[in-house]
Amino acid sequence: MGAAVNDEGLVCYPNFLSRRLTLVSVALLGLPFFLIPSTAAQTPSQAADNYTAAHRPELVQQFSELLSIPNVAADPANLKRNADLLVAKLRERGVDSQLLSVAGGPSVVYG
Repeated sequence: MGAAVNDEGLVCYPNFLSRRLTLVSVALLGLPFFLIPSTAAQTPSQAADNYTAAHRPELVQQFSELLSIPNVAADPANLKRNADLLVAKLRERGVDSQLLSVAGGPSVVYG
């Protein structure tokens, strides 16, 4: 199952991707709402929508880059590549993040 486009032209993903998309979106968007110019009438949701609309090509490119890396538990090298990319994107946006690892387990992005 892949992504589909709805009647509004928005890309919709199957439910199994929704958690990953949420985490990745936060990492890629950065969502430092304090850096997004806002007016008194603009809610955080509206600010995120406006930011996404203004930066859609860049965000789609970055998201495609992340999705191009296999994310399979049996492939620890690519899991680490995924985690390294997320750490890099968070740091680009000023988030103090790091990669946490334990022997025999997958790395976890903290930040």
